[in-house]
Parts: sequence; structure tokens; C-alpha cells
Amino acid sequence: MDVLILSSKEVRGIKKMKAAFNAKGFSKADYLNISKINLVSRGGRTKIVNGGTKVEDYDAVYLRTNLKMAPFVEPLLDELKEEGIYTQFRPGAYYVNSNEGLQVSVLNAKGLPVAKSVVVSDPKIIKDSTEKLNYPIIFKSFKGQTKIQSILIESPRSLRSIAKSIKMDLDVIILREFEEADLLQCAVIGGKVFAIRRRWNGTEIDKLAKGIPYTVSDQERYVAIKAARACSCEIATVKISRGNVTEVMPDINFAVFNQKTGVNLFEVVADYFSRRASGEKVKRVRLKPSLFDRITKRLEGVLNG
Repeated sequence: MDVLILSSKEVRGIKKMKAAFNAKGFSKADYLNISKINLVSRGGRTKIVNGGTKVEDYDAVYLRTNLKMAPFVEPLLDELKEEGIYTQFRPGAYYVNSNEGLQVSVLNAKGLPVAKSVVVSDPKIIKDSTEKLNYPIIFKSFKGQTKIQSILIESPRSLRSIAKSIKMDLDVIILREFEEADLLQCAVIGGKVFAIRRRWNGTEIDKLAKGIPYTVSDQERYVAIKAARACSCEIATVKISRGNVTEVMPDINFAVFNQKTGVNLFEVVADYFSRRASGEKVKRVRLKPSLFDRITKRLEGVLNG
């Protein structure tokens, strides 16, 4: 099998990923700067064109690039799917995950637990939402895909004051209830979940590098995998706070996760790619009943029998 790594820069992590693919037994593990690719549409077909590399000759493509490239990456994902080339993202992944408001809607539509959120486009109507949320909340404003502000707001009065102060045109404003609690940052690779617990210290959540390794519960594993897949990712980072999904990112901080968990996630990804590129189907994730639920169900059977 041959795998092509597409990224904007051949940084250290990309070189380690390439080495992991080689160690796994891939015949070829090549790197190509994604800027070298053109998509040419002609006669009802779109072709992936590069001067020397034939992308269609590869069995799999490992993609790692900025979400701002969504307008280019999305047609690329469509063409990879059309050619039968495996990649860790389904079409739609970059559009969904580059738009926080859309991501919240997708997660909610798929039945994933998310913190109560309000998405608006006009600051003038924020006042209608001030009493509908539990404080504190996170206030985020966007112009296109660029985040303009991200502020923790403690009261309805503060929110109204912020809304009145906005002078520029904005595309989206997101108000989300904020959990003053520890954050689980989960690396999802297929059906495996590796987690780091980031402590809430009373004023803010610790940086990832200060986190501690954490073993997820069956419920947390289920939610992390379902959230990644809902956002069209088989490999992703999922953040969870008090059971609610707060963010999905189509990338993993390999350096920190490898150090904190003691597991080489490059090798885990290479193994997963090998199985998926060989035709293995995505396994359905199921939530096993808790011990309490199993005992309750058994007692109900006895009492009703």
C-alpha cells in the first residue's frame, strides 16, 4: 500500500508520521506540499493535478492542513472519495469544523450533548437572549472565519454592555454557557480514545501541556467518538466538559499527547490507516450499559417475572 501525506509544511510531526507509515509496512510514504496540487474541472469531472505526483496512484491520503483552506480542501475530499482513495475525513469535514456555529448545530442535530448556545448575526438582538442563559457564558464573534473576540461574561448586564459596544459589522456571534469545570481533551483515532485532563483552577483551564493523562469512561469514549464522526472525522480532537462536547478539531497535538499518555499516536494512526486503506469498515460505536443499569434491568426482570 502507498500513502501520500498532504500538508502545508513538512514539520517535525509530519516527518514522524511518515516514519510511522514506513515502519507499519507501507510500500511508499511520500510527502507533498498541498500548495503544489491543482484541481482542474473539465467535461463534468474534476481531476487532481500535480506536475510529478499522481495522487490517484495512492491507496490513502493523510491530510493535515489549516481549516482556512476549506474552500480548496472540500472539493479535494470529494475527488478523493470519487477515486476510492482513503483519507481520515469525509466531505464536509472542513466546512463544518471551520464554522463554530455550524459545528454546534451539527452536534446538536446528531443528539450529542452540547452546552446551551445561542447563535445570532445581529448584535442588536443579543438582548433577547440575556436572560435565557446561565452565567458565566463565552461570547465569541466572527468576521468570516476570523475570530474577532472571545470573552468570558459573568452577567446579563455585562453582556448587554458588550453588545452595545460593538461598532463593526460581524457575521456570527455565539453565546455559549461555560462550565467552570475540568476539561477533557480527547484524541480520537478510529475507535480508540486517549485523553488528557486539564484542570479548572478557579479562574481558567490549565494549558494542555500542564494536563494529566486520564482514562475515559465508556460514556466519555462513546461521546468523543460520536462527536468526531458527527463532524465527518475519523481522527480528531474532541473537548468535553461535564459530559458536554465543547469543540471538535480535525487535528491532534501529537507531541503533547505522546508525552503525557506514553503512547506513540503516530503509530496508532499508521495502524488505523493500514486497516482502513485495506478495506476495513468503520466499526459502529456502542455504549455498553453501566453496572447500575444492568443490575436495575435484571431486578426489573425478576420483579416483573
